[in-house]
Amino acid sequence: MSKSRDELDAALRARFDPDDLAVYADLLQSEGDPRGELITLELQTAVTPEIVERRRALLRSWLGDMPIVEDVLLNFRYGFIEDMQLDGAAGYAWLASPAGEFLRTGWMYGKRIEVQRALTALAAKPRPWLTKLALEERWDDDEITVPPGLVAATPNLVTLELVGPFALERFAHPKLERIAWTMTRDQGSGELRMPSLTTLELSLKQPRYEGEPGFDVYAWLTAQPIRSQLRHVRLPPPPSPKTLDELATSMPACRIEIR
Repeated sequence: MSKSRDELDAALRARFDPDDLAVYADLLQSEGDPRGELITLELQTAVTPEIVERRRALLRSWLGDMPIVEDVLLNFRYGFIEDMQLDGAAGYAWLASPAGEFLRTGWMYGKRIEVQRALTALAAKPRPWLTKLALEERWDDDEITVPPGLVAATPNLVTLELVGPFALERFAHPKLERIAWTMTRDQGSGELRMPSLTTLELSLKQPRYEGEPGFDVYAWLTAQPIRSQLRHVRLPPPPSPKTLDELATSMPACRIEIR
């Protein structure tokens, strides 16, 4: 039985199956979308100079004078941006381009203002294919806030990997399933509101200097009402066996793993 368009999109968000890609390519070509021919060319097992030149011509006709792929930290295949570093002039140009809608994985690391700028650029247009976002705030500045439009712009985001101070209580994403978060300081008492979240992996970044105040991951998690819906949690070693026992008692349906 053939897949519906929604089923086909969901299958391709999960993995690039050649049969699904071929059907998707035919569908796009019937709609006059140049990505259809791009996908068909990339599905060819034998790559000839003619195929390479035709692919380059299709990219130019679709995207214009964008920086060539080799000059940008991105992986472009099957008409999608498979993964891309989000910051920098070239990265912002790709996000704003027609190809930016087809980003699947975005990542970056930098200062707070750079991470904030990248999040704003992501929120500027729909990213229906984006399923994973990885962000690292290198200098541990003030807390990073999430632009209001980011939830609507990323309706199929399921994985979030973070290093640094992020205000996630303001990111009530309905589809997010997994967060891997390396915390660097007290994240405050804000409550996470993510109804699909089932996996939470927490760790602590090494102190920057001797005597730097620590952060109690266990106290933070215990104060989160969302813990009742979690099914898998990874944590650093507990301060005491009693702390771990108390947390496990409050989360009977959750598998707790200690790093």
